[in-house]
Formats: sequence, structure tokens, C-alpha cells
Amino acid sequence: MVVAMAEHHGWSHAAAVAETARLTGQVYGVAWGGGVYVNYAFLVAWLAVLLRWKASRSSHLPAWLTWTWRIAVLVVVSNAAIVFAAPARQLVGAIMTAGLVISWWLSARAVRASG
Repeated sequence: MVVAMAEHHGWSHAAAVAETARLTGQVYGVAWGGGVYVNYAFLVAWLAVLLRWKASRSSHLPAWLTWTWRIAVLVVVSNAAIVFAAPARQLVGAIMTAGLVISWWLSARAVRASG
């Protein structure tokens, strides 16, 4: 997010909203710049999860919160890495996203196996 704001948008929030609206219009048919705010909210949520993890020294969250968080991550990552990525980068984004989902599946499987 920092790189995009610095390098692509010149630290201009208005430019980021305009570009996001343009790209969203191309992909989904609705020119909506609100994805920038979704990214801001995602960053705040990510920091909250990180701070909670650091404070508790445990990676365990309630199952409902873990899966809610994972769904949010999946939506943001798949949109960034596949849907809105340059065509040359979409395959790498799909592989990265699949790797993320597989790691979650393996993690959930290990937790179920341990009891």
C-alpha cells in the first residue's frame, strides 16, 4: 500500500481513489473508488490482529474470528493479486493465493488432528 501510494499515486489520496474507480469500472462495470477505503480498513485490521498476537504471545484466535479474518484476507489478496493485477502477473497471483488457501487448509487440518 505504501509503495502504491508513493510510487503510483504520488501520495495523493484523490489520485488513488480516481485510479481505483477507473480500474473497478473496467473490471466490475461500476466506477467505485471505495476500494481504497477497503484497503485502509484492511491495513488497520491487520495491525490490530498483529498487536493482539504480540500482546498475547499466541496465534490462537477464536475459530469464527480466524475464519472471518481469512475470508477478508482472501478477498483483498485475490483482488490485488489476480483480478486487478497486470495480465503478466495474474498467474503468479493465482499461485500465491492458492498457496495461502492450502496453508490455511493444512493448518486447520493439523489443529483438528491435535484435538
